[in-house]
Amino acid sequence: MVFAVLGLAAVASATMAFEKTKLTLAGKSLSLDSVQVKGETYVSLTQLKAQMGAQGGANQLAGTEGVMNEWLFNGVWRFRVTKIDWNAEDEYWVASVEMRNGTNKTRHAGGQGLSDYPGQAFHLATESGDNLVVTSVSAGNELQDILGYKELAAGMGTKADIPFGRGKATDKPTKLILEFTALAGQGYVKDPSFRVDLTKSKE
Repeated sequence: MVFAVLGLAAVASATMAFEKTKLTLAGKSLSLDSVQVKGETYVSLTQLKAQMGAQGGANQLAGTEGVMNEWLFNGVWRFRVTKIDWNAEDEYWVASVEMRNGTNKTRHAGGQGLSDYPGQAFHLATESGDNLVVTSVSAGNELQDILGYKELAAGMGTKADIPFGRGKATDKPTKLILEFTALAGQGYVKDPSFRVDLTKSKE
C-alpha cells in the first residue's frame, strides 16, 4: 500500500494503527484511515486522491444538487443561486446567479457543456408545477455574452440576473435547473446539470 506523509501538525491525534484521522486540506474536511509508524502518521495516497477528487486543482468535491447560496461543482464549473425576486413592474421572476471556472485553464462554457444559447438551459419550477423559461430574446443574447462565451481564467467568475417570463407573483419558484451536457474529455461528472432548491438557503 502506498502512503503519503501528511505531518502531525496537519492531522488530529491517532494513537492506534488504522484509526480514522480527521484533517483539513485546502479548506476541505476529510476523514481518512491512518496508521502510525515510529510516531509518524501516514494515510493512503489512493484514498486521499479519491476524497479530493476535483480536476485541475479545483479543490472541491463534485456536487450538483444543493440550496440557495451554496456553491455547487460539476467537475468544471462552480455555480450558485444567490437570490430570487419578483419583478412587479415587468411581472417576472428574476434569479441572481454566479458561475466560476473550477479548473486550472482559461475557458468558456458555451458549446463546451453549456448550450450555445445559455438562456435555453435555465428552467424554473414553481409551486404549481409550471416550468418557466427565459422568454426575452434580448436577455438570451445577453446571457450568451455573460455566461456562454465570456473567457474566464482559472478561479474567475461571472454574475447574471436570469429573467423568467410568464410567471405569477403568487406562484413561487421552488427549484432552478441549469442544464449541462457531460462532454467527453472535459472533466464533467456523470450528471453535470445543476439543481438548486429555492425553498432553502445556506447561511
